[in-house]
Amino acid sequence: MIPRTAGERRAAVLWVLLAVFIGNGIYDVLVARGIKEVLYQQALSEAAASPAVPLAAMMRTTVHHATAVGLLWAGMILAVGVATLRLVRPSHPSKHA
Repeated sequence: MIPRTAGERRAAVLWVLLAVFIGNGIYDVLVARGIKEVLYQQALSEAAASPAVPLAAMMRTTVHHATAVGLLWAGMILAVGVATLRLVRPSHPSKHA
């Protein structure tokens, strides 16, 4: 196995950080959207004098969905990072370096 260069290690760390930031950002956006939906449904139920919206059930579903989508995006970004690092790496070590 060919040892990793400092540049390859830096690139790998940057890909991991990018995946974490984007995955977390998507999670935050989806949870915020879910909170807005819960507040909207609660306002509708108060205006119509209907039963209250089950907050725990709606948020559980929202958080589960947001976690799944955030992890999916983070995984895709990590896969692209691994593919990029493998594609730019020379197949044979150079003896002139």
